[in-house]
Amino acid sequence: MMITHEPIHIKGNDEFAKKAKEEGWVGDGTKHNPYIIENLEINGETSAECIRIQDTDVYFVIRNCCLWYANINNIQTVGGGIFLRDVKNGRIINNICTRNNCDGIVLVASTNNIIINNICTVNRGDGICLYKSSNNNILTYNRCKNNNKDGISVHASSNNIVTYNTCTKNNRVGILMNSSLNNILNSNTSIENKSDGIHLSYSSNNTYTNNTCIRNGGNGISINHSSSNILSNEIFISNKKIDISTSDSSNDIIINILYSKGYFITRPCLHRRLIDIKMRYMYRHNSKQKRKRVRERLLCGNA
Repeated sequence: MMITHEPIHIKGNDEFAKKAKEEGWVGDGTKHNPYIIENLEINGETSAECIRIQDTDVYFVIRNCCLWYANINNIQTVGGGIFLRDVKNGRIINNICTRNNCDGIVLVASTNNIIINNICTVNRGDGICLYKSSNNNILTYNRCKNNNKDGISVHASSNNIVTYNTCTKNNRVGILMNSSLNNILNSNTSIENKSDGIHLSYSSNNTYTNNTCIRNGGNGISINHSSSNILSNEIFISNKKIDISTSDSSNDIIINILYSKGYFITRPCLHRRLIDIKMRYMYRHNSKQKRKRVRERLLCGNA
């Protein structure tokens, strides 16, 4: 049963303990007995965030909450259904963040958090955003749909694991990686986003495996001004522009790609390895002459 609640703002471990006692939240903030915030419905129209937690390293869980209309009156330029700043050891599980006038869930300079099985939809910003040294977090099994910006975005953050998420019909990119290092994107699906399925810029040493990009309005994956990234076992189906586009990037390794449309284009790049590029659609549907031209371009590294 959902309980209607006013917006929650917590700053510091001591304030968290005090608030937990006032609210009757179970737990004591330890790893094996975290504070539990659950089953709340919060209309955030009077606040920039429905739930804001800052400057804590106690263990806590936010679960089974419905968080909406945060920052609807433009109280400040940043905010979210759930907003964590300088926070460690949080677990955000099975929440609905919708119609917020900013992001659904946003982490700023926050580490060692887990975001799992949340629905972030129809937010004015991103569905989920990691920003400014939000490192060593796990995002898994989240669904980000119909957000006005990106489904999931990672900015200037490292060593995160983004896996088994679905980003659908967002107004920009399905998953955006910007100025970030050493992240893993595995088994995500980007479907019918207005721009690229996955977009990587100014980022290095990231690993992408088993991701699927379907019917996106831009490229399947774009790699721009980046280096030493690995793409393997990716699947591209009917993206509007190019299945893989690289620009001003170097030392990227692209392995075992299956795509349906027959478009694979790279622009001024250096030291690229192309291994086992599978062009199933091309050999069934394109002319013999076109197949030969594209095959020659791939072999020469100029496709």
